[in-house]
Amino acid sequence: MNRKKKISSSVVCLMFLWMMLQPVLAAPTYITEGLMDWQRGDEGSAWQEWTFEQGIAPAAPDAGDNPYGTAMATIYGYDGSVTFGWKSAILGREGVWTGDPVFVELLIPDCPDNNPVKTVWFEMDYRAVTMLNPTIQVGDGFEAEMFYYDSGLRRDQNGFVIDDWRTMVIGWNIYPNPSQEIIAFALAGTGGFVDRISVDTMCRPIPEPSAFLLSGIGVYMASLVKRKKQFNQ
Repeated sequence: MNRKKKISSSVVCLMFLWMMLQPVLAAPTYITEGLMDWQRGDEGSAWQEWTFEQGIAPAAPDAGDNPYGTAMATIYGYDGSVTFGWKSAILGREGVWTGDPVFVELLIPDCPDNNPVKTVWFEMDYRAVTMLNPTIQVGDGFEAEMFYYDSGLRRDQNGFVIDDWRTMVIGWNIYPNPSQEIIAFALAGTGGFVDRISVDTMCRPIPEPSAFLLSGIGVYMASLVKRKKQFNQ
């Protein structure tokens, strides 16, 4: 009996150590600042994050949960102020793609159901003086609307862009939700650097008529109970 307890304790300790050694990813600001109105793991949701710990391209996400398929990041570029390629460490960051320009395309698989709307949150840590802003490509028959944009740019007292690391956050709605979309952008100027990318999506399913009926019955029953309590009082 004591031996079984010792083995169980050892297994628990090993699992705890394994969890402690796993990389801890900071949540995107659209989550920490309450911009995203759902939780990761909710029905219809998916998320993926690239930290580029390895210089592999195309690159699958380093973390995420997308039940509809595997997202993929295609990265290419040219030599300029900096050479195109992957750096294990540069400018105080680890795992960075550089180029002048450097191009990134993200293929995000989605829920195949033809729901009326899909919401996409995008965030990246980057460094560049000039850039082609991220666009979302959804194909014919779909409409993408940007409802939130923060480039993270900071300027000096003379109005010039400060060439430093910044965080960009964008929110889109797509009508109706596509089976996949592509997010594309380019960074250039005195060199483009991309360090981390996060994408969260939500395809909200249309409730079944029976769900509406059950919901209505529930509300009605709750109102009856409330009225009965008030009457008894």
